[in-house]
Amino acid sequence: MARVLLIDDELNWRRQMRKIIEKMGHEVLEVGTEKQAQAILESEKAEARAFALIILDLRLEPWTEGFQGMNLLDLTDRRVQEDHSKVIIVSAYATISQFREAYGKHKVDDFIPKLAPGKEFYDEFQRAVRAAILKYDKEVHYGS
Repeated sequence: MARVLLIDDELNWRRQMRKIIEKMGHEVLEVGTEKQAQAILESEKAEARAFALIILDLRLEPWTEGFQGMNLLDLTDRRVQEDHSKVIIVSAYATISQFREAYGKHKVDDFIPKLAPGKEFYDEFQRAVRAAILKYDKEVHYGS
């Protein structure tokens, strides 16, 4: 069982993703704001540093024009470096330039577009979660 940090401001999406992750046998901590995510990602407490996977929506707090998730990528990079966490970005709004920035400047393992909840999304999401956690386990437990 792996621990997953799920950062998304949309409650319905969080619920759907949480169900998928829990059905896969993993534990989920979910947060809905940039401030909550920042507090966890900056924490030095052991329980805040034991995430195999961080799932990050780029656009948090939808009533603003910003993409606050982009602000969190430096913090997720730190978790990748120090804790070997893997990062999956999910977004319905991000632009191609934001994807390029995320992949070019930050340590991101995968991107899943949030087009519509349905079989295609669920299958792709499960695939990405499974791959990221396997990669994490391999690095942490076998050093490769």
